[in-house]
Amino acid sequence: EIHKGSGGPIYFGNIVYLRAPNGVYVDVEGEVVTARWRDRGEWQSFQVERAGTEAEHRRGVAADELKCLVQHGDVVCLRAHTGRLLQLIPPESEDESPKLAASAYGHENAQKWEILFS
Repeated sequence: EIHKGSGGPIYFGNIVYLRAPNGVYVDVEGEVVTARWRDRGEWQSFQVERAGTEAEHRRGVAADELKCLVQHGDVVCLRAHTGRLLQLIPPESEDESPKLAASAYGHENAQKWEILFS
């Protein structure tokens, strides 16, 4: 589940929190992504960015332009408090699963997430 700290609709540029089914929030420490605590704080925060708009975010393009409502079907990247984007790391062997890390410097290497509302 995606939660916005202040509640209400989510806009690009907002800070959100990702809650796992067991009630703990996804957190980032360095590049390591885990889900350990029921608390929400800086380590659990992610900024929602429209995939492919990294240049606009870096240049500080008018916040009003970037802060449009996130809608069904939008594709986003999630930036951790460390400044790095979430990235899926392929397994090193067939016995391993892919790992999620906060290691991407740019949208081109970041994991893209499609927003689907039920």
